Amino acid sequence: MPEDERRAVVGLHPDRAPTIVAGVAMLIEAMRAFGLEAVEVSEHDILRGAALRLAAGSPPGPGPAS
Repeated sequence: MPEDERRAVVGLHPDRAPTIVAGVAMLIEAMRAFGLEAVEVSEHDILRGAALRLAAGSPPGPGPAS
């Protein structure tokens, strides 16, 4: 898909259109390397998670392994 079409994709910020293909290629290779069939993504960034942990009274940083 050409960059101008990627810029029009709903849910993809237009500023990410130039780099999304490379990012997906890296994700696919990482999934292959670690034998993953799926990944969980978030609409929020890591700072939001840290803020929510602090608000809940937990220290920032990795939570318990799941």
